[in-house]
Amino acid sequence: MAIQSVIALFASFSISMSVLETVSGVLDRLRTGETTVEDSEVIEIFKAETVTDLEEAISYGYPMPWLQEILNDETIPEEDRYWLDCRMRAAIAQELHLFFDREGYPVYVEASWIAPGERYWQENMMVRPILPGEETSQQMPDDSDFLDLLAEEARGQTQEAFSDGSPTLMSDPPGKVRNLYGEEVGVLAVVHKNLSLSRDASIGAIQSGGNIDAYWDRTPYACILYSDGSFVENPLEYLGQYRAAVSEDGSTVVFVLTRAPSITAAQQPVDAFFYDRDGNLTGKVTPPEQFSTNYTPQLSPSGELCSCGVFPVNALILDTVNQECLGVVTPSELGRTVQILSFSPSGDYLCAGGHSSGRVYDSNTLEQMWEGPLPWGGGNYFCGVSCSDDLSVIVLNERIGISRADYNYLQSIYHNSVCIGKYEYNDLLRDTDVSPSGRILISQKEGTAWVRTGVPIVVQVL
Repeated sequence: MAIQSVIALFASFSISMSVLETVSGVLDRLRTGETTVEDSEVIEIFKAETVTDLEEAISYGYPMPWLQEILNDETIPEEDRYWLDCRMRAAIAQELHLFFDREGYPVYVEASWIAPGERYWQENMMVRPILPGEETSQQMPDDSDFLDLLAEEARGQTQEAFSDGSPTLMSDPPGKVRNLYGEEVGVLAVVHKNLSLSRDASIGAIQSGGNIDAYWDRTPYACILYSDGSFVENPLEYLGQYRAAVSEDGSTVVFVLTRAPSITAAQQPVDAFFYDRDGNLTGKVTPPEQFSTNYTPQLSPSGELCSCGVFPVNALILDTVNQECLGVVTPSELGRTVQILSFSPSGDYLCAGGHSSGRVYDSNTLEQMWEGPLPWGGGNYFCGVSCSDDLSVIVLNERIGISRADYNYLQSIYHNSVCIGKYEYNDLLRDTDVSPSGRILISQKEGTAWVRTGVPIVVQVL
């Protein structure tokens, strides 16, 4: 299927100079003041639904004509333009194993898989090498497949199968880190789809040792890795499965127990453990309830705040500096749950979603700043929320329906609390990120704990 650009009311055109002229014309109107962000429509300027679509798009070279037009437009804040460049390069690298250097020349990389370890900027990519006997390229395993794959792999291994110098009981190979131009900027002792990295990829975190599905009776470790190939391990207090997160600036690391063997003492709430970038335990916080099994903790960009899901229906905000619980985000209606929390690009706002209505809070005071419409009355409603740094742009993605067979996916875009666009997508597009100032939106498919898929991808501008 050819790449399509959908303008205003989603009339479809094949990629051509007419699309470039449309984009150029809108940007010209914004520059001259004929159109303002307040009264402009949301413009969808790029859509790639498949890897083939992405390959066709870059047949024009990189950056593509429509992208070059935006990157050159000084009416759009430079930070937004840089963010868009990072995300497009990351999607291409992830799906095609292809980078473009600083001069625009292609850099092909052989790899088992390539993926970002930090989900918002995606400036640096993990590169897993092809091992003997593997195919030349493979997709990263989905969450649904990963635990089964891990357990099956572990059952067939002995202690001797793990390499000396690798984190405890981890059979994953070392891998490289490449920046958005394909330049090698580091090496990691292991690369793994659950590995969380800082924005500059200088530090990462993952559980090593025993876990709930393999070697459950062996000590688990908080493993902190560095881009020079070194790592440190600290034993964790309870057996089970932990999820880790690293702040964008690399100053803070958190480990949270999300699954525990029934025979352990971890049927009561277990602390969240915080570390500095040197691997020193800086503190821990005891939650009011057990941490949720299906929620990966999120740290604010500076590492001062941490969001975690807790049973049965709530989400928790932790102060990592003072080691205390800042507050609890509860559902807007009885019988519903809060399951998704994410921070705005600067960390000033906290977006809450799940089976409850979408909301945005001040991160420090937890004052509610915005609330979306009440959930659809029946079925399996679910939503996600994202926003710009100044809260001028908010995006609400909703799943509405009884079962997967009849789900509808809706995207609502708000500017200054007024809905300026409402669109229906298929089930492949479920997550939208908002650029720092809110001028650019990127929608992709939900992926693993940290990684969204490169395609499908949709780019919109305001």
